[in-house]
Amino acid sequence: MKHSKQNSTRLVKALDYRHMVDVTLKGRDAYISRGYVLAMGGKWILVHETTAGGAPDETVAIRRKHISHVAKTKHFAARTLEARKLPVPQSELGMQDLDSTRGVLKALADGGALVSVLRDVARPDSMVVGSLVEFDKKRAWLLEVTYRGRWKRRMTGIKPRHMSRIINGGDYLDQLALVAGPRPPRNATGEPAPAEPSTDDSDR
Repeated sequence: MKHSKQNSTRLVKALDYRHMVDVTLKGRDAYISRGYVLAMGGKWILVHETTAGGAPDETVAIRRKHISHVAKTKHFAARTLEARKLPVPQSELGMQDLDSTRGVLKALADGGALVSVLRDVARPDSMVVGSLVEFDKKRAWLLEVTYRGRWKRRMTGIKPRHMSRIINGGDYLDQLALVAGPRPPRNATGEPAPAEPSTDDSDR
C-alpha cells in the first residue's frame, strides 16, 4: 500500500510538472516505460514514451495495478528532449477513458488504428498486434496483423483483465499499418470471421 501511494504521488507530480519518468511494471521481465505522463484514470495511466535518443514515440496505456515503481528518470533522454526544444506531448484522453479497460482500448483503437496489446503479468511473452473489431461479454476481439504486414483470417480474443499495456502509434505500428493497408471487411452476413480459440481460456 505504501509503494502504491508513493507511485500515485510521483505520477501526479510527473503530470503536473511535465517531467519524464521511468514506470517499471511488475512481472518476470520488469519492463520499464520511459516517457511523459499524459493522463491518469482510476485503472490506467497514459504515457508518451520516448526513443533512446529522447524523441517522442508511441503512446502507451499502462494498467495502474501492474505498476511496481515510478521514479523521475535519470536517463540522458530527458536532457536530449530539452536540448532539442521538442514540445512535450499532449493527450485528449481523460479520466473517463482511463477508468475502464474497454474505454482505453476503444479510444486508442479508434477508427481502426492498429494497437499492440501486451499481457506482461499474465503472459510476459504474449503480444497481439491488430485492429479492434468488437467486444463481447468476456473478451475484446482483434483482427491481427503479422510482422510481415499481412492480415490474419481469424480474430483473436483477449480478456480485458489480462491486459497490462496497450500501445498506439510509434514508428513500428505506423509502418506496419502502411504495409498492411485497411482492415479487410467483414463477410456478407455482417458477422466476423470464425474466431481462433483464445489462449486466455487456460489462464484463469
